Amino acid sequence: MEKINDDHLKLMYDRIYDELNRGRDWPIKIMAFASAAYLALFGLIKFDKNATGFSCTVKILFTVLLIGFLGLTIKIIITQHLNYLKYRDIQIKIQKAMRIYEWHIDGENIFPSTWKNSIKISVFSGFFGWFFYASYLTLVTIITLCLIWNF
Repeated sequence: MEKINDDHLKLMYDRIYDELNRGRDWPIKIMAFASAAYLALFGLIKFDKNATGFSCTVKILFTVLLIGFLGLTIKIIITQHLNYLKYRDIQIKIQKAMRIYEWHIDGENIFPSTWKNSIKISVFSGFFGWFFYASYLTLVTIITLCLIWNF
């Protein structure tokens, strides 16, 4: 196997860093998009309450679409979370290969020793991070469904 030189490590480190940042952005983008969609639906419901109201068929269609949208957004959030953990673990391996954990300033380590621990790639690693987004979207979906069904 070919030995990896420092230039290749730096290039891969930069690419992994870019992917990590992209992974961090996904939940916020999804929440912003979903919030905008729900606010548009709130406006439609409020506008419609002044008119005739939705038929039962339209309410059922909205309900199915909203639950499907919620499921899809939670799936995307979890998938992005797992991708983030995978990229973070790769970053740690590259940092070990670059030996950055041996760097010292004034005789002291720069980085905490816990930073070089491998990451367990699981839905439960960092659970409260992605769970917050999923809970927010679930709550907004429930509020929207209550407005649709006039609860």
